[in-house]
Amino acid sequence: MKKDQYLTKALAKILSGQSPAKTFQLLQQILTDKEVEYVERRLRIGLMLKQGNPYTKIQDELKVSAATVAVVADQMKQPGFQELIDRLNKETTRFRWLLERAK
Repeated sequence: MKKDQYLTKALAKILSGQSPAKTFQLLQQILTDKEVEYVERRLRIGLMLKQGNPYTKIQDELKVSAATVAVVADQMKQPGFQELIDRLNKETTRFRWLLERAK
């Protein structure tokens, strides 16, 4: 991160105290639909990699290039990104379990 990104760091601190719904609402207000899509796609790629899916399956399902999958795979080597994907994996697994139980 560039040292002149102090506003982004301040935003992260502010968002850390917000509810998930409020955080999502704010992100939707400051990011374009395309930017939200971009973040969502990268998170989905990370989750699919975490779950052991091969590049070809990820490419086919998400309609992304092998280069995009490789970039996310490289990002997953960073501790912060890996922790985020681990937490998302736990959360989505819990959510799926709740949905299946409701059936």
